[in-house]
Amino acid sequence: VGPVMVTAGFVAAAGFASLAGFGVPAVKDFGVIAACGIVSALILEVTLIPAMRVMMRVPRARERLLERNHRLLEGLVETVSEVVTRRPGATIGVVLSLVSIVSVGIASLTVNTAFRSWFSEDDEEILADRAIREKFIGTSTVRVLFESEREGGLHEPAALRAIASAQQVLSERPEISGTISIVDYLRAAHSAMVGADGVTEIPANRSLVSQYLLILGGETVSRLISDDGRSAVIYGFARSDAVGWVKSTFERLEALGLALPEGVRIGLAGGELAQAVANNDTVVREKMKNMAQVALVILV
Repeated sequence: VGPVMVTAGFVAAAGFASLAGFGVPAVKDFGVIAACGIVSALILEVTLIPAMRVMMRVPRARERLLERNHRLLEGLVETVSEVVTRRPGATIGVVLSLVSIVSVGIASLTVNTAFRSWFSEDDEEILADRAIREKFIGTSTVRVLFESEREGGLHEPAALRAIASAQQVLSERPEISGTISIVDYLRAAHSAMVGADGVTEIPANRSLVSQYLLILGGETVSRLISDDGRSAVIYGFARSDAVGWVKSTFERLEALGLALPEGVRIGLAGGELAQAVANNDTVVREKMKNMAQVALVILV
């Protein structure tokens, strides 16, 4: 029993210790602590507990008999052993069939590591957040970043049209309840200047855009476009933080990069939704790697 127990203990400890290579610090710490706990328990099991048992009174004959007889467990083990030894081919076939069924189901799994999924649906904070989402603008945010290699590059009408296209992609998602970018301010300023309500055209030349930005000024505008015109951001507000739709939307936004003016690039500038996608990808990738590590530990 001793060698089997020690081997099983170290295999379990090695499995948890493999989490030390995980990309998420909290999981890494958990794996190391769990491995140390298993090894500690194993040391106690082969030292302290036997010493304490020696100091206790010798069990009576009836107690020893009860400890040796496990009717339910022994019966189950004997039945499984008999089936496996008599029909090994059928056993392997059943196992492979189950593995195949499970493998098909894996494709339908939805992985969602969004922050709100960590809490119960009935938590007071989640209920309050849900009420705000339903009656007001969404509380989950995403920021889409545009960057230009040259100063004033995002003052060009072509660059502003690209920003408007990306904003439209976000707005088309039913989960998005609102968006805002510098294009909204420029359209409003242009509409006021030409004296026509509802004008949605982007100013036709860079000089006019620069004049509007000079007039608008202020902290709000500086949060949407930098003073040097090298970077601009779109803010999106969503009522859902599920990772699935966020990822597909990001893919559409990245596809816009193929039609951007020369020297302009698109990317993500953070926000809760971008963090959720990054966290989700990290957890899935690192867990797959960890599963391979555990399998290697068990086989070796």
